Amino acid sequence: LTELSYQLKYGDEKSIHRLLENLLHPYYGEKNIVVDFRLFNIKMANVLIDFSSSLNVNLSVVIEGDILEAIPSHKNMKEYIDFIIEIVKKIRNLNVKSQVNKTERIIEDSIVYIEHHFTDSTLSLEVVSEHLNISISYLSMLFSKLKGISFNKYLIKVRMDKAMELLKFTNEKVVNIAGMCGYKEVYYFSHSFKKYTSVSPKEFRNNGNE
Repeated sequence: LTELSYQLKYGDEKSIHRLLENLLHPYYGEKNIVVDFRLFNIKMANVLIDFSSSLNVNLSVVIEGDILEAIPSHKNMKEYIDFIIEIVKKIRNLNVKSQVNKTERIIEDSIVYIEHHFTDSTLSLEVVSEHLNISISYLSMLFSKLKGISFNKYLIKVRMDKAMELLKFTNEKVVNIAGMCGYKEVYYFSHSFKKYTSVSPKEFRNNGNE
């Protein structure tokens, strides 16, 4: 059943169906006599267990009770094949959902970390990646894919949004606001702010108070 294990992971429905038919053919004679069919079922159960385990899916979520009791009898090949394929589809779908949830959690955790540490001028993609124990390239890819924006642009957005809030609702000096938004140099802060908003911090504050 080595080929079946491979097809369960990578094959399409037609390929799996065709292979199951070939594997089951010896057990379906004219008189529908069972020859060591229980042994075949045990092997099939092990294949499904290994398959679900390889995708980090708990098979008990897909099949309730004893897997050997859940597998249909030998009397109907179509029912048997349909059952196996349905189980495979459920396992694959659960794996996809799990991967989606995992990536969403990574992004959520990284955003929370940014919001709590954006005042730190040393905050970077590398720092967040190390905190989350994932690779820099993976986090960068997730940001672009799920947020539609690069990590650096998102960090700038968070800092600029905070800067605009402080300029509008406080009397803090621009040099202080720069530091509160993660910029060591007020000149670089002003340059970044104007690039982001098209106006200088001073102009933004004056326009907001008009």
